[in-house]
Amino acid sequence: MVVSGVVALSPGACGELVQGVIDGRDFLITCPIARYSRVSVEAFGSTLDVPADCSKLREALQRTLDLLGAPLDLGLRVQVASELVRGKGLASSTADIAAGIVALGRLLGRDFTPSELASLALQVEPTDGLMFPGLACFDHRRGTWQESLGSPPPMELLVFDAGGEVDTLDFNGRDDLARLNLAKEGLVRTALAFVRQGIQEGRPEMIARGATMSALANQKLLPKRDLEEIIGFGVRQLGALGLCIAHSGTVLGLLFAPMEKYQVDRAVESMKREFPQLTFLYHTAMVGGGISWQGSLEVNRNGQEYGAPSWR
Repeated sequence: MVVSGVVALSPGACGELVQGVIDGRDFLITCPIARYSRVSVEAFGSTLDVPADCSKLREALQRTLDLLGAPLDLGLRVQVASELVRGKGLASSTADIAAGIVALGRLLGRDFTPSELASLALQVEPTDGLMFPGLACFDHRRGTWQESLGSPPPMELLVFDAGGEVDTLDFNGRDDLARLNLAKEGLVRTALAFVRQGIQEGRPEMIARGATMSALANQKLLPKRDLEEIIGFGVRQLGALGLCIAHSGTVLGLLFAPMEKYQVDRAVESMKREFPQLTFLYHTAMVGGGISWQGSLEVNRNGQEYGAPSWR
């Protein structure tokens, strides 16, 4: 038996370049990276079959089916292959949800705009801005701020995990969140200005300056051990431009201009030696956001894919 389906691909993120509140509006600038979630949706069976550990994706797909008025007896098999560790601030849930909605939409003949993707994702949880091309200011709680900033200049990251896990819903439901965001608003404004200028002028050092400022401003909200020492060591000893963090997660990323392999190896070993509490995750590139898809995937009885056209 041969069935048709669609595969979609979403980048993850190394947290955010900037996050906070300005004039009462929540916003963030996601830091998309070249590590991906791949979601396939196939017309198969008689139920909505989603991996058990992807409950947020299941809810998003069900909402999408309701929106599109899909037949009640439509059966779907959903498979997820992700390079993103969950609960760390790598935007794993957003990547799954955005890719899944795009794949489902294409399967049913519907293209979603980035704003529509964001609206559906926000019905499930506060979300990153990965669905917007390039880099964007995005209100991750209500979607009221959607501003394209342009494409990132060539930049690379060494991504580390500081340990532990943070639940997005719990973090965004904190009683002290509004007070702490208000206290850092001035620094966040300045950080946003630096990142905006860096994107417009293609200056990685300005982007890194703003990201570092936002990371330090977030210490009273969700502190990361030895953050100032990590920044100092990365800049002075390793040639990093600065650092970004997951403002509601556990990962951090040293920001660099494009690196040679020997520089990467040396930097990773130095960081492991100097900060043994950190776990190295990736050497990767900053990329623009946006969801790509691959249509009319065909699957044979053994679940093997064949005849799939190129990404777009």
